[in-house]
Amino acid sequence: MKKLAIGLLLSTVSASAFAGTPTFKTLTTEQDTFELCQDMATALNSNDMNPKHMTAIMEPYWSWSDLQPEKSLAVVENQVIELAHKGVPIWGSPIDVIPYNTTKFGKDNYVRHEFMLRRENLGLWYQCTFYKSKNDWKLLSFTFNDNVNNFLD
Repeated sequence: MKKLAIGLLLSTVSASAFAGTPTFKTLTTEQDTFELCQDMATALNSNDMNPKHMTAIMEPYWSWSDLQPEKSLAVVENQVIELAHKGVPIWGSPIDVIPYNTTKFGKDNYVRHEFMLRRENLGLWYQCTFYKSKNDWKLLSFTFNDNVNNFLD
């Protein structure tokens, strides 16, 4: 009976520890990475550029919060809010999001998708980078800015 109780206790502890471990959705194809990046870009390209819509889409794929606290979604949101607060009056209202470029590098283990967030006064450059592990793709980073040099070929 004691062995059964100890076994149940260990199972409960293991299940509790596992329940606290975040699980992340996987991206199995390069097309999945493109669609995720496009969805993130579209969510951000709103009137006020509220990042919560974008981070809600990112969250199931964003493993950096636990690994590097400075990359937590809360920190990301605060940085985007600060930038958007200054930029939205300059950039104007959103028009649409258009794919700009996809680049593979690092012997095809990395892929970068670039989009233009078209706004009333200026197009913003938006980029997501993914890494291919054994069987799936991981979201590594995203960035956006209003430097038009990013669009020069």
